[in-house]
Amino acid sequence: MGRVHLLPGTTTSSVAERGDYNSAKSATMTLAEFEAWLALEIAGRYHRQPHRALGISPLAGWEAALKDGLVPSLPADPRQFTLHSLPIEMRGLRKDGIHLFNIRYWSEQLPLIARPGEDRVVRYDPRNLGRIYVLGRDGDYHDIVAEAARATRTARYRRPAPSAQTPEAVVVDYALPTQELESELLGPQR
Repeated sequence: MGRVHLLPGTTTSSVAERGDYNSAKSATMTLAEFEAWLALEIAGRYHRQPHRALGISPLAGWEAALKDGLVPSLPADPRQFTLHSLPIEMRGLRKDGIHLFNIRYWSEQLPLIARPGEDRVVRYDPRNLGRIYVLGRDGDYHDIVAEAARATRTARYRRPAPSAQTPEAVVVDYALPTQELESELLGPQR
């Protein structure tokens, strides 16, 4: 974790240590770039360097354990495992749904899993805010989609079916070579 604090935009571990450093303004990576960096740090660096407590790299320790008969297993419930790794916000049920990051989420399930005004645990994936996961009174997480996602789905279902008057789709024969456009044949202008 020490290396993450070397990245531009680090928040450091304390407000006093950060001082007047503007983390948001200094950040240079997108979330996707950070995920790639983190994966390389873990799989490419950490797992391959000798570990202080093991005396060998974590990768070498894993390979040795497999040779000794370790049988790796997946989590008993992969969905629960994934959900419990997502960030949490507390949100109350409003008349028009649950609001998170200026997005309204609604489902007919909501009144069944939460009372109006009652705060519920809401988990979300910051990479995809099209749905949230609300912890119901029954102890289960329920998928609730954003209103925009539902409207898009509804619009797709309402699209008229192709009729005899609809023009035929263009069939492309990918075995034929492509033809250059006239602008590609002319070359650079001098």
